[in-house]
Amino acid sequence: MPFSQEPDPVRQYRFNLISARWAQLNALTKDWSDKAVNYLMLTNAGGAVAVLSFMASDKVREMAGPRIALSCFAAGVIVTGILVAKQLHRFEGIFKGYMTDSTRYLTDQIEWDTLTTRDEDRTQPSFMDYGLGYAAFILFIAGCVAGALSLFCGRG
Repeated sequence: MPFSQEPDPVRQYRFNLISARWAQLNALTKDWSDKAVNYLMLTNAGGAVAVLSFMASDKVREMAGPRIALSCFAAGVIVTGILVAKQLHRFEGIFKGYMTDSTRYLTDQIEWDTLTTRDEDRTQPSFMDYGLGYAAFILFIAGCVAGALSLFCGRG
């Protein structure tokens, strides 16, 4: 049933749901944009420290283990950055799609079931949402293992 033909209590309830969802999606977008800025600041600073520390010793530069560890950490930082950017754009897309669909609902262009179904479809995570996170974690573990083997076995 079109929005304009719904009883007043139903219209008010659904309007409140739409407003709450807009606020939630806007907050998600803001949170992820804040995370992106913080991520860029921390990783750039951490990367600079790691590179300077790595370059300090000729002996360490000759060992394979520290180079592998540094490569894993660097790749993990890149994968994490891609994940943060992807999630930011994902939540922006969910928010924009919901705004469009809710406006269409409020102007009687689509029905409530269509609005909620499209919203549910948009919020389903993809394989890449999980895969990037696990890839970054696996790279972190690999870097730790390579660094620990170099440190404790001394062969590197």
